[in-house]
Amino acid sequence: MDRFGQAAEQVLGGFRQRRPMRAGSLIVSFFGDVVAPRGGSVWLGGLIQTLEQMGVSGRLVRTSMYRLVQDGWFEASKSGRKSYYSLTQLGSRRFRLATERIYGRPRDDWQGEWLMVLVPPGMGGQRDSLRKELGWLGFGSLTTGLMGRPVGAGRELEEFLAEQSQPPVAYRASLLDSVSPALVEEMIRNSWKLGETEQGYQRFIKRFAPLLDAASKSADLPGEVSLLLRVLLVHEYRRILLRDPQLPAALLPENWHGQLAYELCRELYGTLLAASEDYVSNKLVTKSGPLPPPGSLFFRRFGGLNPA
Repeated sequence: MDRFGQAAEQVLGGFRQRRPMRAGSLIVSFFGDVVAPRGGSVWLGGLIQTLEQMGVSGRLVRTSMYRLVQDGWFEASKSGRKSYYSLTQLGSRRFRLATERIYGRPRDDWQGEWLMVLVPPGMGGQRDSLRKELGWLGFGSLTTGLMGRPVGAGRELEEFLAEQSQPPVAYRASLLDSVSPALVEEMIRNSWKLGETEQGYQRFIKRFAPLLDAASKSADLPGEVSLLLRVLLVHEYRRILLRDPQLPAALLPENWHGQLAYELCRELYGTLLAASEDYVSNKLVTKSGPLPPPGSLFFRRFGGLNPA
């Protein structure tokens, strides 16, 4: 086994041994990275064959897909004895928002304004769902019933609010000059667990940096392994971003590893891209045949990908 093979097996082997195996989250990562840019639909058998190589049993894939359908991510259809899964409108919106967070460059500008959302009481389970969705948009809980984040997700927030039957009140706010930086730092510590996120970035870098070094020195990367590593790369990065409000640099602690993790993810993703895309084109199918090629938006990921 060559150096790349050894590095790949170390990363994949470590993932296969994890317990519990959270297949639903992995499927969401797979769809968002691979299937959504190519039409949003795929044959279940091809999905199972791929994820089995990552240690996920076919039975667990089926069970997880059923739950994701119940949660509104996907809808199922059949052609003969084969099952196909496609993104719903809600799933497409979630993936679109996630795409902008995962593949976009970390923010480095901020004018000092905050987006604030009042989450009213008396909404039952809808209140918890609302808070969860706002969390995906980077909002932190500032106090009971009030969530906020630095300005930067305005369009996505307006789109989300327009879909709510009982939309909460949202507004922009600026801190008074008299507010001390220490109070702002305390608010950030209490609203977002940046320490846990920082540790996640450090583990991410430790896990994938040796793989990038090995892949960059390999002349011919195998397609299937490249796809598995690409999906796992995005999956691990996405899991950290779910906790990361992506605060502007002015509000982050010193020696923050988020930028380094982004650069590593971007470079390794680009290294694995060609081989993994060839594999997808040749092996994964939808009802009408091979998955269509990705659209132009796909190649804008990470500031621009080489389609060659």
